[in-house]
Amino acid sequence: MSNPGAPLVSAEEHTNRPAPQQLDRFLDLQTQELNLRAREMDIRLQELTNAHAYSEQALHAQLRDREADRRHQRGEQNSWYLFIGMLFFALMAAMGIALFTGHEDFARELLKAVLYVVPAGAGGYFAGRHKEKSQEKPPP
Repeated sequence: MSNPGAPLVSAEEHTNRPAPQQLDRFLDLQTQELNLRAREMDIRLQELTNAHAYSEQALHAQLRDREADRRHQRGEQNSWYLFIGMLFFALMAAMGIALFTGHEDFARELLKAVLYVVPAGAGGYFAGRHKEKSQEKPPP
């Protein structure tokens, strides 16, 4: 146990203490270091904020790009449907005119040509698409 009347610091310990100027210098350096850390944390926070804003803008740009691509694909598909519809209407009009004018043989030959060409063309088209898709996939 310690003696209640004894000094808290011995003479040896008192002489090992740093000078008040050293303590002031140490505290100043600690203050500077804390200020530097606070600035570093502010900079890091700004970096994170900028990265977040950039990623949000990139996602919105990607969303706009995909929407534009879907609109384009839809328009292209509608153009093909319109072309096929007009071609079908033209063929039906040609057959109707041929039948109306008494050229049944021409109408029959036109119908044969359509019945042979359309399935052959569609088969070739889909075979090519299947081959293209199978080449895109890497082998497992």
